[in-house]
Amino acid sequence: MYDYFFFSALQLKRDSLGSPTQRFFAFLCVGLLLATRLASAQQCPAGPADTIPNGGVGSDSGGALRWTVPQVRGTLLDVLRNLKYQIVEPVSDTGAIETKPSYRFPDDPVARTFRNYKHPGIVVRAYVRPEGDSSRLFLFFRAICRVSEAPPPGYAVPVETSLEVLAEDELTSAMFLRLLREYPAHYPSCANTPSPDTAVFEVSQLSQPQFLISGPTLEYPDSLRRQGKSGRVVYSVIINKDGRVDVRSVTVEHRDEVEFEWAARRWLEGARFSPGCLNGQAVRVRRSVPIDFKVRR
Repeated sequence: MYDYFFFSALQLKRDSLGSPTQRFFAFLCVGLLLATRLASAQQCPAGPADTIPNGGVGSDSGGALRWTVPQVRGTLLDVLRNLKYQIVEPVSDTGAIETKPSYRFPDDPVARTFRNYKHPGIVVRAYVRPEGDSSRLFLFFRAICRVSEAPPPGYAVPVETSLEVLAEDELTSAMFLRLLREYPAHYPSCANTPSPDTAVFEVSQLSQPQFLISGPTLEYPDSLRRQGKSGRVVYSVIINKDGRVDVRSVTVEHRDEVEFEWAARRWLEGARFSPGCLNGQAVRVRRSVPIDFKVRR
């Protein structure tokens, strides 16, 4: 639009600029264009960041959640506001949410490494869609500006990418803790009826599926985060009748990095699952537990 005004102002005939009003209009258009371009250059002196957002929840097709759309959407909005994000109004009734650029550094101690850099600005976009009685969340983080300075020693990805990841970790952790606290899962009816049978059953034998109830914060190994490395650890475990992992049963089926395995093991030992139910009684269950560490680009 401004380019059109700029072109139009320069093409005005000499005699059409005769009146003070017309001259004012022409120079105002030129001034608007120059001011807009100058402001843009000042905002991103090193140029805009790439347009590939960091995806924060679940797989590339979004994260399936057991909470309803109103629960997820309301919690997400509250957490965004608590973290000082400004929501772009109006917020869509369909669950689409977008924020204005935030220039706040996360409280994560790792973020202190980046406080000497000019913050590139982070925009959050989220879409919550119904899926049966639950929901699916699409959550994206994107930097506005590129940071020209080299990243700190040990970091293999640009500064703006690291800040996208840190913003993602901060928001998703706060959101899930709030959801777990305010909308706790109801224990299956078999939780108070343990089976006298000490046998270990397979997941396929259960009459009621298991699900994760709670778990500690999964700590991303700092050395691997700096290198932008993603990975997965898969455990084979026995879940006891109380929903806790039998730590003596834990074996590693797959790991990408030993540092991931150490962090995943700490999370696993603090996790709690719903008990496996067979004919109304809680039983011990052998199952695989995948734990993902992923930096999405």
